[in-house]
Amino acid sequence: MTKQIDRRDFLKVVGAASVILGYSRDARAWVTEEGGGHGTFDRVPRLEGVLLTDAASRAAKETDLGNIIFNKPKAVLRPGSIEDIAKMVKFCAERDIVVAARGQGHATHGQAQARAGLVIDMSSLQVIHHIGNGFAVLDGGCTWRQLLEASLPAQTPPVLTGFIALSIGGTLSMGGISGMAYDKGVQIQHVLELTVVTGKGKIKVCSESKNPDLFDHVLAGQGQCGIIVRAKVKLVPAKPLVLNSTMVYPDVHSLQNDLRTLVYRKELDSVYAQGVTDPATGAFVWLLNIASFHDASTTPNTAHLTRDLSYIPGTLSTNDIPYLDFQLTVDNFIAFLRSIDRFDRNMHPWYDAFLPDSGLGAHVDEVVTSFQADDVGSFGFVLIFPLLTSTITRPLFRLPEEELVYLFDVLTARDEPGYDADFAANKRARNNEWFDHARSLGGTRYPIGTLDFTPGDWRRHYGREWRAFERAKEQFDPRNILAPGPGIFPAGC
Repeated sequence: MTKQIDRRDFLKVVGAASVILGYSRDARAWVTEEGGGHGTFDRVPRLEGVLLTDAASRAAKETDLGNIIFNKPKAVLRPGSIEDIAKMVKFCAERDIVVAARGQGHATHGQAQARAGLVIDMSSLQVIHHIGNGFAVLDGGCTWRQLLEASLPAQTPPVLTGFIALSIGGTLSMGGISGMAYDKGVQIQHVLELTVVTGKGKIKVCSESKNPDLFDHVLAGQGQCGIIVRAKVKLVPAKPLVLNSTMVYPDVHSLQNDLRTLVYRKELDSVYAQGVTDPATGAFVWLLNIASFHDASTTPNTAHLTRDLSYIPGTLSTNDIPYLDFQLTVDNFIAFLRSIDRFDRNMHPWYDAFLPDSGLGAHVDEVVTSFQADDVGSFGFVLIFPLLTSTITRPLFRLPEEELVYLFDVLTARDEPGYDADFAANKRARNNEWFDHARSLGGTRYPIGTLDFTPGDWRRHYGREWRAFERAKEQFDPRNILAPGPGIFPAGC
């Protein structure tokens, strides 16, 4: 249903690039047609896709949306099949070559990078294999947007991220949250089955009932135990329209009171908040966004949905829009930023932390009152997403120990394209300081952002789940080659 890149496309990609023939263990280098001088070498398996070492292919995978961490791989695999991935992971494991799978590259701190190793470009596998009643089966390189556009008008994923041009495998390796998740759980709660390539190069099918230990440690597992190459995800009936309402709050404390009210009422289909600067006063205020999905025969009662809320009088605004338009709001904004070259080449040192209900106000006040002129940027966002922890059963999705928690995001964007070392150092130090405060309040990390974590920090992050995670790593990736970027299990551990 969705484009599959075929062999002819691969040949166009290769162009004048050197095709890899094998790997020299002595030189620890790939051997190409134009290479030589390596003596004997191990030939790579026969592939349906291509394995590339040209400078352009490697440079394209040396960074991510953050444009802060740079780790150039020695080779890039554009797989033509799941079997290609399994063959190359096995080949790399036998030679201690690190491997990272990359979807859309939208983490911001080197999470999908593999210094001197192999990066697998998952975007070359984008087939939607089947859409059935209540489910879809599709490749891990597909995006949620591709799935949504194929499943509408009848069905939709129950939870989508704000930006839906993200890969299925990528968000399922992290969690996948938006305003839709507050009472349904994040995206990893809506997975029926996965096909995974483990660090041994084995293709395994897993679910809650089949290979459940692998299932538990791949979902939100940051790619440590396996690469998600195919997924069977839930779909639910779709409604064609969205009543979308916004209202303004002067401070986070009044906002939080109403977020708490709305979450426990469970009357909405989406709820989140965005911090913005009031153009009239220059004050930092909060814009509460709520949405109710409906069909043409029904109209949600805005007065009922917003009853007893304490927003600033006169700031309530409501519009009714098609469901797809609602889901594409962020995608359309990013398309605009790309059109003016203010996205892919800009630095994005994102800060992302979950706060318990008891600590949100104190932490947000601490952060917002410390804002410098470039802490958000002209093209950045400040967001708050509520989430009920009772909706989460996946062990590696780490949350504060309260029933109601919030994801607090400062999605910084540097105004000008290009790398600035001072900006990178300043914002990394800033994020570390902010997170120390969040953690003192019981906060946890959402690992898409820019944060310097040691192996000890990761052990603290996973807490009581650490030992099980460590055992799963030893079982499914015994040579410790997968996903080196986060530094959870560094070499030698």
